[in-house]
Amino acid sequence: MTWCALDLLQTVCQAKPWIPGPDLCILYAMLYTIGYAKLTPALLVKTLDRFSIATLVDVRSSPRTRVAGFGNRQLETLLGPRYAYRGNELGGRPPGVSERGLLWLAHLAACNEAVGDHTAIMCMEEAPGDCHRHHTISLQMVARRAADVRHVYRNELIEATELQRAIDTDTDYDCDLFELS
Repeated sequence: MTWCALDLLQTVCQAKPWIPGPDLCILYAMLYTIGYAKLTPALLVKTLDRFSIATLVDVRSSPRTRVAGFGNRQLETLLGPRYAYRGNELGGRPPGVSERGLLWLAHLAACNEAVGDHTAIMCMEEAPGDCHRHHTISLQMVARRAADVRHVYRNELIEATELQRAIDTDTDYDCDLFELS
């Protein structure tokens, strides 16, 4: 996991203060989200590699599961330093997503982006529109201009803003298709 100083981020952001709120300015990053409900551990790794994801942030409130290979200890073994658990600050159950968690995620995504890598958040729910990773994390990251968010859903790559537009207007969304080779 790559770490960088907040001072550097403030300089990049033309000396604007790095504070919570809609004017939050950091190095703009790409953030991916993924639900593992219908994945295998091997397919998860292929997906991370396909999108140059350096850090997978587990945002489940409880990192235990009945799905083989996706418990937090299994993911730590599989991914090593690419895995980070932050469900205590970014989980969907109370106490839920915190300001501290969002700031941490914005910082991590910016640091990874600065070296040409990306960050992803992961929860169990396959469909992003049915998960807190879209409604309470992704939309906050976009609103703060901290990240452009793309949801990995089956073989689709969906922009978070496009998914929200489709939800709000009860219409279909546009997306890019991809294949894992």
